[in-house]
Amino acid sequence: MAVGVEKPQEEASIARFHKIVLSWDYFRLLKHSHKSKKDIEEGEDDGLGLKKVKDRYKDVDDYISTFEPLLFEEVKAQISQKKDDDYVTEWKSRVVVECNEISGFHLIVVNAAENEESISQNDLLLLSKVKFQEGARLPTTYAFTLVESVQNNRIVLRMFLDGEFTHGKTDVIESSSRLTNVRALITSTNEADRLFYSLKVCSLSTITREYVALQSIGSLPFKDLIVTASEKKFDLEDQAWKISTPLEEYIKENLNKSQWDAIQAGLSRKPFVLIQGPPGTGKTQTILGLLSAILHATPARLHSRRGLLNKKRGPKLSVPDMYNHWGRASPWLGGNNPRDDIMPVDGDDGFYPTTGNELKPEVVNSCRKYRVRVLVCAPSNSALDEIVVRVLNNGVRDENDRSYNPKIVRIGLKAHHSVRAVSMDNLVKQKHESMEVDKERCGGAGKDRDSVRAAILEESVIVFSTLSFSGSALFSKWNRGFDVVIIDEAAQATLGGRGTSNSSSFLFHFLISFLFSCIPMRMESISPNSISNVTMVSEHLRSMELFELREKLRAALRANLKVSGGEPVSSEPKVSLFELREKIRAALRANLKVSRGSMGELQDHVGKVRTQMGDLQAAVRRMEVRPVPRVEPAILVPLANGCKQVFLVGDPVQLPATVISPIAEKFGYGRSMFERFQRAGYPVTMLKTQYRMHPEIRSFPSGEFYAESLEDGPNVKDQTRRDWHDYRCFGPFCFFNLLEGKESQSSGSGSWVNVDEVEFVFLLYQKLVSTYPELKSSQQFAIISPYSAQVNLYKERFKSTFGVDSEKVVDITTVDGCQGREKDVTIFSCVRASENKGIGFVSDFRRMNVGITRAKSSVLVVGSASTLRRGDEHWNNLVQSAEKRDCMFKVSKPYNSFFSNENLNSMKVRDEEPAAAQNATEMEENAAAAYNPGDADQAHGDDVGDFGDGDVDMDDGGGGGFDED
Repeated sequence: MAVGVEKPQEEASIARFHKIVLSWDYFRLLKHSHKSKKDIEEGEDDGLGLKKVKDRYKDVDDYISTFEPLLFEEVKAQISQKKDDDYVTEWKSRVVVECNEISGFHLIVVNAAENEESISQNDLLLLSKVKFQEGARLPTTYAFTLVESVQNNRIVLRMFLDGEFTHGKTDVIESSSRLTNVRALITSTNEADRLFYSLKVCSLSTITREYVALQSIGSLPFKDLIVTASEKKFDLEDQAWKISTPLEEYIKENLNKSQWDAIQAGLSRKPFVLIQGPPGTGKTQTILGLLSAILHATPARLHSRRGLLNKKRGPKLSVPDMYNHWGRASPWLGGNNPRDDIMPVDGDDGFYPTTGNELKPEVVNSCRKYRVRVLVCAPSNSALDEIVVRVLNNGVRDENDRSYNPKIVRIGLKAHHSVRAVSMDNLVKQKHESMEVDKERCGGAGKDRDSVRAAILEESVIVFSTLSFSGSALFSKWNRGFDVVIIDEAAQATLGGRGTSNSSSFLFHFLISFLFSCIPMRMESISPNSISNVTMVSEHLRSMELFELREKLRAALRANLKVSGGEPVSSEPKVSLFELREKIRAALRANLKVSRGSMGELQDHVGKVRTQMGDLQAAVRRMEVRPVPRVEPAILVPLANGCKQVFLVGDPVQLPATVISPIAEKFGYGRSMFERFQRAGYPVTMLKTQYRMHPEIRSFPSGEFYAESLEDGPNVKDQTRRDWHDYRCFGPFCFFNLLEGKESQSSGSGSWVNVDEVEFVFLLYQKLVSTYPELKSSQQFAIISPYSAQVNLYKERFKSTFGVDSEKVVDITTVDGCQGREKDVTIFSCVRASENKGIGFVSDFRRMNVGITRAKSSVLVVGSASTLRRGDEHWNNLVQSAEKRDCMFKVSKPYNSFFSNENLNSMKVRDEEPAAAQNATEMEENAAAAYNPGDADQAHGDDVGDFGDGDVDMDDGGGGGFDED
């Protein structure tokens, strides 16, 4: 992995990680996970040796000793989550057919079921002598095991059976009877003894890479900077780089000042450059500008006269020596030219072709010689693809201000169809096809796939990868490193519509459309075309589509049914994923068989799948827009490949990284590297010009969270002006104070709902879309709430009115699920309303910031002013802001009376004499230049910024709708 780390050191880190995790007792972890949030908050570290994350560390050892125990707590939490998902996983019987002991581990080989799709490398399995269920008597013979490889019908598993690491001690092994029992049975000669049952727990791929990256920090060239979060003094003039005048002029014309400042910070060649990207401030555009500048910059000293004078030159020659050199270089001056003795080939006299070899231009070197190689990382596949698409569509600019497409490669899984042409798999396929042609033409053996991948990496100027995949074996085998790493912590998916992911819907529609197209309504309607389609489905089944579908369904249901803080994300009854999966699989199998007896059953399956597809698609959408963890060890993964300069693009004033473990969260594990550096006083360049929100929306978050540092882009006010702004109660910003609203807890969960808010918001929505039909689209309108139970209540209410098409007319989601999205109108439902209770994690200002910065033209906040005032300082300030701007509306029952024509007319904006007239008069009196209408906003200080487009991760307490109070 790490370029500066020896392979044995990396292998030692992986072995240590595996030994610790594989030694753990599954049931002890489950027991520990049942501790209440109150116990965790009030308790200490329970002897786990945990330390709070600090802004600065004394040295590398202090850094590692802080993060390593917290990382292991996160592993424990991921494993413990399995207890909520047992219903989706089946026990598999395994017979140990081979056992070897190597380097302190037992490597066993077990049988694999035919077409077993759910097991892959680095999966953690629980191996037990007997099946067990929660509440039943615990078994005495069980252990964790890790999948080393899966080949044909054999699975190679790694086990550590020497003892158990307990109580957070990673250097003390205690004996364990359960591990001793497992050791005795896997080495037994009796086949009955070697029969076990396995249960898939989770994948350790990502967190293993994070652990290895953490252990390799000592080999990084800027390790001291990471540890101390402070930049060293260096000679800017000597280190800085400069770009050509044409390229500089282009960037200045097409980017705003703060974006140009960010690029200049990068050209200073500081090891770490932090760029803060508030909502709508053009982070991706800034990254494109950075790529153009980085790829075509040269040392600044070469641009200066002093640099040219100091440039290295050869030794100065005497006059006689110079004459001697000239004489040798021009032999014809002293007699015959030696070149005349060279005889022409095939009668060629050197002037005209005689063999048909017409003069043609030759490409001497088609590869541009770049000075740097760049790695661009984002937290998720869809967020990464958004950046790749922009590079493919817009290209980068060279030193002569010409647009071109550099050689790039997108590495990882699940590439969006828009970027598939530059995906590693596609490029490898093309290389192999060309090599096959060359092999047939010239003979010889072709290259293996690893060599081809390494060649593609070597040729690529920009490599795109997710944070996790940048730690894969592909980079480790390449062992080359990068000059610059750009990490967009705040990146979110926007392909296929702002804030939505196309990958899940594409997969669903692809499979289901094929399913329906291949199913004849009657046996008599079978045609050669349908048989051809059947073959296509079979091919896709043999590859990966069915497996991806199953995994997405599993993840979707897991996201809906997981419990966090005592609250199920969904109040709907549990659906058997296994049953649904088997129905889809049976439908496809039955279709392939095309048997008369199975056709009726097949049609039943298809109907059931169709009825459930809408709910599943919504669940997958919620799952895929959930932010990806960006804890500090995750940021270290791409850095471990080796680099000279790092760009971190983020926004710590939005939602933090996802941390599953409440213990790790308590000790600050969710704090990102960007936030730690900023807290330590490291210089940050902020993008200050926003292009998304109406100035009235931007006003509050800018003043509350960003010290009035943002400004509006040109014409933002006019571009976000809408017809419904004729009524004060419809925006751009307003607060509806429901005087009689009451909160209540959803039955069977710890989540909160507010039925009164649901009724009022529904009437508000109906009035808006009936008056302004263009809003009747989920692309334009969103309802946001911090609580998933409230979101479910809204969905039920809208579905009962609009039917299955309710998702098309309005986007209903949690605050955590709306990151990266932007809508014309958003309604923020606060839920909490009581006389003496707090407001829970609604008080998290990062959630507040994300929720109110999604709208372009109108954000309508619905809540209890008195409860919010009492519960949090930031909410108190928002209520006061609404009062000062005369956009606070008190609402009493019956709510429909608020939307009567008489009441709405009283809230209609009255025409007033434009302030511009008075300004123009004053300007005429002062003999100034003609009035510019755009100056009015600036004169009144409307250009205040907001922060949030970076759309950060969800809080562990409320991630994706998980509630904690």
